[in-house]
Amino acid sequence: MLQQVLVTSLALIAMVVLGSAEVSAEEQAAPSVPGEVSGVPALPVPPKSTVPVKKKRVLRRGDQGEKPTIEQVVEILEENGDLAGKDLRGLNLVGFNLRRANLAGATLVGANLERANLLEANLERADLGKVNLKRATLRMANLKGANLEGANFEGAIWLDGGICGKGSQGTCRQGR
Repeated sequence: MLQQVLVTSLALIAMVVLGSAEVSAEEQAAPSVPGEVSGVPALPVPPKSTVPVKKKRVLRRGDQGEKPTIEQVVEILEENGDLAGKDLRGLNLVGFNLRRANLAGATLVGANLERANLLEANLERADLGKVNLKRATLRMANLKGANLEGANFEGAIWLDGGICGKGSQGTCRQGR
């Protein structure tokens, strides 16, 4: 109905612009061709897209092991900060605010967390192997049972508030 009204309106506007503002009784009659109003063809309908639309899937609790995208990580952090058990291997999380985030059991191998804020974050049993944590804040974070092998803590603020010195690989070496 709305489409017919719009087409009729467009037809009348076209007639006014083209100089035939008078409409005969025959022209006002029902269209003889389906989709045609007063001799004006209906607007073409664009074909439906054949490209499949990929639905955005948000990872929820219980989706452990699935690797989220950066966008999904941001969404989770905004929602509840629960990244427990997630596969975050190799993600570039430079400067991310992970304060009080739950990363218990998460896999972060090879991730870049340089300058990330992990204040009071739960990293219990997390795999931080070869993670770049240069100048990251780890004050009051829970690292109980976490794998720190090969992690770079150079310049990071450690659990007690001290600063990790050069050569802090796998552990924080303060005062160097």
